[in-house]
Amino acid sequence: MSGPLKVPLLIFTGFLIAQVLNRTNLVSQVTFFWRASKTALSPGDDREARLLDHVVSTTPAGNPSAVVQAIDDYAWSKEWFMNVGDQKGKILDEAIHNASKSTQGPLNMLELGTYCAYSAIRTISHAPSGTHLYSIEVVDKTADIAEKMIAHAGLQQQITVLRGPLEDLLHQDLRSLPQFDAVFLDHDKRFYVSDLKLLMAANKLREGAVVVGDNLLIPGVPEYIEYMNSPEGKEAFDTVFHEAKLEYTWAPASWGFADQVGVSVYKGPTSMS
Repeated sequence: MSGPLKVPLLIFTGFLIAQVLNRTNLVSQVTFFWRASKTALSPGDDREARLLDHVVSTTPAGNPSAVVQAIDDYAWSKEWFMNVGDQKGKILDEAIHNASKSTQGPLNMLELGTYCAYSAIRTISHAPSGTHLYSIEVVDKTADIAEKMIAHAGLQQQITVLRGPLEDLLHQDLRSLPQFDAVFLDHDKRFYVSDLKLLMAANKLREGAVVVGDNLLIPGVPEYIEYMNSPEGKEAFDTVFHEAKLEYTWAPASWGFADQVGVSVYKGPTSMS
């Protein structure tokens, strides 16, 4: 074999072998992305319900750590999920830890994109006692599953799932809440920048608040990276981009699975906001 096809074919063959040897979820991952390409909001193949059934049947109620571990194990070995995952989750853990150091007490947190509540449960587990997380989900089906997952973890008093777009909720449930100390962006990538600007315009970010943006390379949020690197973004935020890898994937980042997580610290209102 020669020519331009040789190297890509060898890489793809190596990827398949690595996936098989590691018993990972290649077929599930491909199926997920194919279905997700049909709708920007949900893959629609009931894997979320299967995940909930697995977690409830294999973990004790009221044990958040066990729930997080069960989700990770299932996503690595059975079906792929678009959670932040155990590897990139460590970046989120550190960001929450840094936010808690700056407040010296409980945090008021916001998450955009609840999905199956993996990151919500993980985040609360790493936050100071008394912290409350408001998590926004626009898909009712996954919001239902998330609420059941949160209840099984015993965190329904610490995590509130809100339904609907952020713009509407800022005039409803979120209107009377104090400023947020930390925000996690993991929803529809088209709205990362616009929703962040909505929060800033509504004065919902505390000076020093930490904003974490996931999946900046896969599926990719070039507008968010561009914004954070622009004069406007740099005036409002100090940002560090952390190199990472797509969640629940055995193949190395160099094979096209490189991802990025942005961690930004809000400097307060600016002349451009």
